[in-house]
Amino acid sequence: MDRYLEALERVRRTNPFAHLFALVDGLQHEAAFGQVLTAEQGVALFLGTPDEPLAHAGPWLIDVQAQHDLCSALADAELVAPVCSWLITAVPFPGLVQLLQNKLDMRLPDGKVALIRYHDPRVLRRLALTLRPDQRETFFEHIDEWHFMVDGQAFHVGRGQ
Repeated sequence: MDRYLEALERVRRTNPFAHLFALVDGLQHEAAFGQVLTAEQGVALFLGTPDEPLAHAGPWLIDVQAQHDLCSALADAELVAPVCSWLITAVPFPGLVQLLQNKLDMRLPDGKVALIRYHDPRVLRRLALTLRPDQRETFFEHIDEWHFMVDGQAFHVGRGQ
């Protein structure tokens, strides 16, 4: 957890309004901790979408400052399972929920809609490597830094990378 708090402090030198959030894969959280996340802990991003019946297993946004103990446990769990990623941004919590909800689906060339599982760090890593520079800039445009671990290796995507 300390590395994310240090990254937040570094970003705050140029963006004093930045905050740290955890983006949690609900299914991975349940597998790692044996319990589902609750509305007291964060916001399920599937709420208000066609995928709402699966909200417990989908992505959850958690404010690190409000849920420090939970986030410390998540930081430990991510060392062995793809349970979460960490976003540093000045976008306020409600706006970030909406921003991330807008990124859940993409339209395929055949007109079908597909869910982008960017809340899974393994998918996020592949996405960051696959997007063209203009697509990457659009996808990550409001995020100062997005940190995640895949197979015990730390990665991050930042503006202009």
